[in-house]
Amino acid sequence: MVAVAANYDCSIEPVSWISGLEADAGDAQTVDEDETVNLLGNGTDTASDISGLTYFWEFGNGNNSSGWSSSPDASTIYTAQGEYTATLTVKDDNNATDNSTVTITVKNVDPVAKLRADKTTVDEDESIRFDAERSTDTDSDIADLEFIWQFEDEDYAEHPTRSSSINHTFTGSGDWDVKLTVIDDDDAKDSAEITVRVENLMPIAKLYIAHNVVINPPWADYAKSKCSGWVQLNSMRFYFFACRLTKSKSCKFTGNFHHLFLIYNHTIGFL
Repeated sequence: MVAVAANYDCSIEPVSWISGLEADAGDAQTVDEDETVNLLGNGTDTASDISGLTYFWEFGNGNNSSGWSSSPDASTIYTAQGEYTATLTVKDDNNATDNSTVTITVKNVDPVAKLRADKTTVDEDESIRFDAERSTDTDSDIADLEFIWQFEDEDYAEHPTRSSSINHTFTGSGDWDVKLTVIDDDDAKDSAEITVRVENLMPIAKLYIAHNVVINPPWADYAKSKCSGWVQLNSMRFYFFACRLTKSKSCKFTGNFHHLFLIYNHTIGFL
């Protein structure tokens, strides 16, 4: 008998256990600030494990889902523009895990400026309150809005403030424009304008009689030659009338006057 020598490798290589566990975080989304984002996830596994899967979300904005859940879905709100990565982790009954990510793009919502005044027709030197309280933005941005006020009578000089209202007084008559610019935390802005009519305030004449006043030229001489006229004194123009007052007659004045005084019998009456 002939002996035949043979070499056999009897070692057994380990076989890795293959799990069918797989996470799916869903499709990428684009949303606005403060808009509710619904994340629709999914998990797959072997038929015997599928019913025991649990899920956990990390939203990428510093917030996570509240613990492990039997539902693969979740929702969150992003309050600032930017690009966020949300991560879904799936766990089976053997504590095996798998994860998947999805990109959420968040767009800024621009503010809307709305301007109103408590009065749109006023007299000179009358204060007006302007407010932007009806301006709008997202709830997360509204408290951080900046308001820039500009007034035509000040050559549109900027008055930046966090206050949504301001008072202003126009000293000259005419139609004046007021401009409001609202700026949010992402430097997005919107503007609104309003026109205010400022009317000249007519002087109110009051008569004060000063007796036994000596009238010096040129008033006295001018008064002798004409019944009315005016005298320029520095930057002020004074109108005067020379009249004789009796029980049955009085001096009547018409027109617009800066300063008015009455001359009769060397007595001056200021109006």
